[in-house]
Amino acid sequence: MTRFIALMICFATGVATAESDRPNILFAFADDWGRHAGAYGTDWLKTPTFDRVAEKGILFDQAYTAVAKCAPCRASVLTGRYPWQNEEVGNHLAYWPKDKFQTYIETLVKNGYYAARVGKGWSPGQLPEGRKLCGEIYTGSYVEAFEAFLDDVPEGKPFHFWFCSSDPHRGYKKQKHTAKRLAQIDLPSYWEDTPALRQDVADYAFEVERFDSDTGKMIQLLEERGLLENTLIIMSSDHGMPFPRAKGDTYMAGNHVPLSIMWKGQLKNPGRTCTAYVNFVDIAPTLLELAGVDPKTTGMDSLSGRSWTEIFRGDDLKGSIPERAFALYGRERHDVNIRPDNRGYPSRAIRKGKYLYINNLAPDLPPTALKESGGIAQFKKLDENSNEWKLLYGSRPADEFYNVEEDPECVNNLASNPEYSRLMKSMRSTLHDQLREQNDPRMTGGEVLFDTYPATVPWKEIHQARVQWEKENSKN
Repeated sequence: MTRFIALMICFATGVATAESDRPNILFAFADDWGRHAGAYGTDWLKTPTFDRVAEKGILFDQAYTAVAKCAPCRASVLTGRYPWQNEEVGNHLAYWPKDKFQTYIETLVKNGYYAARVGKGWSPGQLPEGRKLCGEIYTGSYVEAFEAFLDDVPEGKPFHFWFCSSDPHRGYKKQKHTAKRLAQIDLPSYWEDTPALRQDVADYAFEVERFDSDTGKMIQLLEERGLLENTLIIMSSDHGMPFPRAKGDTYMAGNHVPLSIMWKGQLKNPGRTCTAYVNFVDIAPTLLELAGVDPKTTGMDSLSGRSWTEIFRGDDLKGSIPERAFALYGRERHDVNIRPDNRGYPSRAIRKGKYLYINNLAPDLPPTALKESGGIAQFKKLDENSNEWKLLYGSRPADEFYNVEEDPECVNNLASNPEYSRLMKSMRSTLHDQLREQNDPRMTGGEVLFDTYPATVPWKEIHQARVQWEKENSKN
C-alpha cells in the first residue's frame, strides 16, 4: 500500500508525482457483456481471467453503466459525465465536437502518459478531426497490438492502454456447443425458450470467453515484462448483453455490469467484494487522481464521478459511504428512424437498496425496438398482443418501481401499489435533486436539444471510412 499512500499524499498536497510512482493502466472493456462471470456465480460460461482479477483485487457487486448503449456509455467513461451532461455525445451515432469534452486519456497524455487503444474506441460516431480521444491507434490482433504497444512505450513513461474488444457484440459466428452447455444456460422468463435462442446465447458466451482469454494473455505479457506490479487492471463491459430488455434499455439486465479491479499490493484486503454503488462516470476521476492530475486545472469539463480511491484504501470496509448509497443512469436517443421526428426515449433511473425507480419522460413514445437492443428473428415474429411483446416492446408508464431483490427481471411494476408510494416518491425526489445539480436540461427547464442533434448516418459507409483511416494511421 506504500505506493498508493504516496500517490494520495502527492495529490492532496499538489506535490509533483514521479513518473515511476504513477501506475500503468490496462483498461479491458468488453462490448455488450452482461453481468455473467464465474465470480458472480454464472456456471454456463467460464471467465478465469475476470475471476482471477477479482480474487487478487476487488469484485464490485453494485457497478452500473451511465447509459446502456455503446457510444454514449464510452463518452461517459471518457469524460466522467452523465449522458444528460454530454450534449450531442449523450446520444448514440453522434458527432463528437472538435473543441469540447476533453477526455481523461487526452488529459493523461498532456501529463506525461503514453496512451493508445486497440479495438473500439469511442464508437459508433464521427471522431473530431485532429484529436485522439483514446490515444494512439493500434490495429490487428488485440494481443499482438498490446505487445507492439509495450515495445513502443518510452522508457520511464507510465502508460494507459484502452483495450475495447468487439466481443461479444453481434454478429456472432455460429459455434458448435455441447448439449450440456446449451441446457445449462439460464434464460430470463420474458424470452421464449427455443433451441435457436439457446444457440444464440451460447454464441454470446463463446465471445465473452474469448474476451476473457485475450485479457488474460495481456496480463501474462505484463507479468513476463515485470510490469504487473505497477499496473492497475480494470475489467468490465459497457452494458448488458445485446438482447431485448438488456442493451439499450433501463432495466437491471442492461445497466448492472461486471467489474473487477486488480492492482498488486495497492488494494486494501484484496479478494473482497465491494457492495458500494459505483458508476462508470467514476473512472475518469479515479485514474486522474492516481496519476496525480487535478482535473480542475486540465481543461476538462466538470466531472460528476467520484474517485474509487476511497474504496481502494478500504473506506467501504469501515461502513457505508453516504455518497455511494445509490447509482444513477439514463438514456436519450439510442438509434435513428425508430420514433416520429427521429426522437429518442428519454429516461432517468436511480438504483438504491432493494429498489429501482425509472422515470420515463416521454411515455407516449415507443420505448424500444429490436434495432436498439439486438436479438434474433424470433423476437421479430412476436404477436403484439402477447405478454412477451408487451414486456419487450410495449408502452410504459411514466413511473416504474421494482424490488430488484425479489424481482431482478423487473417485470412486476410496483409504482401503483400504495404500499410503496412514499418510498417511490422519496427515490424520485433524490433522483430529480441529483439531476438538477447536474444541470440536466430536462429537469432545469433549459433548452433540450438531444433530439435535434444530427446523427452519423448512413453508419455503414462512415464506419468503413473510419476503419480504413485507422489502418492508415495505426502505430503498428
